[in-house]
Amino acid sequence: MADDKATDAETTNVRALARLAKKDPAIRSLFAHIAAQSEAPKEIEVDETASALGLGRAHVVQIFRQLDQLKLGRFLVGRRGRVSRFQWWIDPIDASTNTLGARPVRSPIGWPESDDGAEEEEGSAAQNLATYGAV
Repeated sequence: MADDKATDAETTNVRALARLAKKDPAIRSLFAHIAAQSEAPKEIEVDETASALGLGRAHVVQIFRQLDQLKLGRFLVGRRGRVSRFQWWIDPIDASTNTLGARPVRSPIGWPESDDGAEEEEGSAAQNLATYGAV
C-alpha cells in the first residue's frame, strides 16, 4: 500500500511537470535533451546543462528548483569545490516521455560521458526539439 502511495505521488508530480513544460520551452528542451541520452543520467550539472541548452545559468537553477519542488529529485548547491547539480529520484528518460507527450527521440547528442578529451558531437536539444517537434 505504501508503494501505491509513492507511485501515485510520483505520477502526480510527473503530470505537474508536464503542465510546467507546456509553459516553459526550456523545460521541454531539457527533457528533449535528456531523451536523447543512451542512459538516464543520475545527476546533471547546472553549467553543463546551461551550455548544452543555450540557456542562462539562472534559468537552469530555476528549472532545477522547480524539479526539486515537484520531488522528482534534489537540487544541490555547489559547495566545497562541488558544482551545483540536480540528482534524479526518478528515471528522467521515462519522465521525458510524459513531459514531451511523445516517445523520446534517441540521438547521439548529449553531455560528455567522461572527461577523456573525446570530442562532443554537434547539435543541441533546442535543434532536436525544432527538428523532431516533440512538443
